[in-house]
Amino acid sequence: MSTGQDTIAALATQEYKYGFVTDVEAENVPRGLSEDTVRMISARKGEPAWLLDWGLKAYPPWLKMTEPQPQFGRVIVADYLPAGFEIDNPKLVSSGETSALAWIEDGVEPVNSEFRDDRFTAAFERKQDAGPVFTVAYVVRAVSPGRYVLPQAIVEDMYRPDRFGRTGSGTLTVSAAK
Repeated sequence: MSTGQDTIAALATQEYKYGFVTDVEAENVPRGLSEDTVRMISARKGEPAWLLDWGLKAYPPWLKMTEPQPQFGRVIVADYLPAGFEIDNPKLVSSGETSALAWIEDGVEPVNSEFRDDRFTAAFERKQDAGPVFTVAYVVRAVSPGRYVLPQAIVEDMYRPDRFGRTGSGTLTVSAAK
């Protein structure tokens, strides 16, 4: 006499007997998103060089922090938004959910995060045995066309002022949809 589990196992391992088979061409890429992956997808789609350049400029929508020697600390990340952008707060709208960004490597959930009008802030409790790289992501959307200043993001240990970092600043242009 077979149990329900035995029946399920037997059905799951038997060969498909109804004759419908579709061979699907597939290309495997490494886990995560990298510049090489963006280039491979662009080449596969036959995109022009200007579109590849645009995609490479747009691909890093997250903050990746690296510390040479991880140590215990309470770290705050503050990423100020350029004018013309809004954060999709996952507590208010489902489009802000970062679960769709599972491809981000070294992602760490913050102890606390705040989605404000002008910035995203996140607090992390870093352990001494933590990896040297950690990443945080959030979702923004452009709401107004124009040319804007891209402010620096700041990372600092709340109780150790000698541990801090900043990104570069720059400008960006948002074009109206056509």
